[in-house]
Amino acid sequence: MLNDKAVAVELQEWMAPNDYMNIEYIRDTMHCYFKIWDTPGVYSKTIGVLTFESIWAVRVQRYRRLNYYPQEEEHSFRSYFLVVPSSSWLKSLIKLRDEEDSEWRNFDKKEYFHYVIQNNDHYIEIISSEIIIDYKIV
Repeated sequence: MLNDKAVAVELQEWMAPNDYMNIEYIRDTMHCYFKIWDTPGVYSKTIGVLTFESIWAVRVQRYRRLNYYPQEEEHSFRSYFLVVPSSSWLKSLIKLRDEEDSEWRNFDKKEYFHYVIQNNDHYIEIISSEIIIDYKIV
């Protein structure tokens, strides 16, 4: 797999593509609340929640050549998030952490992943140990 090539993971519900998420941070957890469409432009009474556990790092990209993550494998999903299996960003974070504390793996046993979510006109990259997907009626 090429470095930084993202793979799409389909979401069960249709994330409204032109809406911003409401994002809430609590300690090392990030909750991303998003509106759902039943049909184009018709909102559901359900909202989606992507919860990222044990966040290590987050970055937001906007106003680049593309508003969406630039290295995405082809897919036909209308609603999805991305995983970057061979992430140069994650590798650089691990290298830096190794240089700063060679013993960190003795107390931090988590496996970390590079996720990407689209959010209207920009994308958010998250390094975390887990993603939980949930849907709630409002």
